[in-house]
Amino acid sequence: MPRVNVGLLGCGRMGAAMGGHLLAAGTPLAVYDPVGEACAALVERGAVGCENPGEVAARSELVLVVVV
Repeated sequence: MPRVNVGLLGCGRMGAAMGGHLLAAGTPLAVYDPVGEACAALVERGAVGCENPGEVAARSELVLVVVV
């Protein structure tokens, strides 16, 4: 099954958990959160940290939005 490039907007408690599961499954992941340090743990695990939502969209075939 081909891998889908996934983007994640919102890396707070729920977004970080979702992103962690995606990375554990080997899914390529691009992330953004307005609070930059919120993405740090996912980037350390292999996600690509992006400067803005547009960059996430450009890198992704599917974008998940996790916001309050």
